[in-house]
Amino acid sequence: MSIWEEKLETIKDNISQKRTKKCVSQFDLAMLRMEEELLEVMQEMQNYFENELEEIEGRQKMSYDIHLKDPVTGDIAVVPGHLMTGGTYKAEYHPETDTFTPALNTEAELNITYNYSSYYYESCKECEKEGIRTIYGMTGQESISLLEKMISGILEKYKADGEWITTTREESMCINPETGKEIKDIVYAIRNKVPYETIKIKVKRREGPDTNYWKPTAGNALKPLYQLLALARMRPDCIWDGD
Repeated sequence: MSIWEEKLETIKDNISQKRTKKCVSQFDLAMLRMEEELLEVMQEMQNYFENELEEIEGRQKMSYDIHLKDPVTGDIAVVPGHLMTGGTYKAEYHPETDTFTPALNTEAELNITYNYSSYYYESCKECEKEGIRTIYGMTGQESISLLEKMISGILEKYKADGEWITTTREESMCINPETGKEIKDIVYAIRNKVPYETIKIKVKRREGPDTNYWKPTAGNALKPLYQLLALARMRPDCIWDGD
């Protein structure tokens, strides 16, 4: 049982116990009503987020953790210090400004969001079944030609005359069915009993690099491939592994 489910059960037990009391004060009645309302909100939130999670590939993990293994020790391979960043990366904290900056990393590893996965599956025929995982088990040297082919495939599909093309994509949006307006804060909507529903909409997307790392575009998907290519060239003797 998850922590979320345990909390729901605790609230249900509290409500049940109070209902069996012969004498209930006005205060207890007020608390009972609050607990019932809280239970309704929690159950509605649980239903909403469970439905959303079902649409996400890789329910428990949201990214690839890819690295090169030393063929002798099996440890993550050591490379010259680099500042490659992905969904997660080593960082240094600066208390004076309360900010983080990438830290020098000497391990041949890279985290990549699953948001780019569709681009990897369609990049070339060799990757149709496994996507980026196709390189797992290959040496750095063996993977170089495949990574170059993936890069070429994405560029050929999403660039025309040197310019990134615009595509039409389907995305989910939460709206108020009564007003047709988008709901950006679903938790607020649930707590305040605002009617909502999730719909699919068509959106135009420029496929070039975007400042939002998590946005799935061809340009964003290309950067990790170039990074993996650089690692492969640093340690051609090591073996790719991940997840």
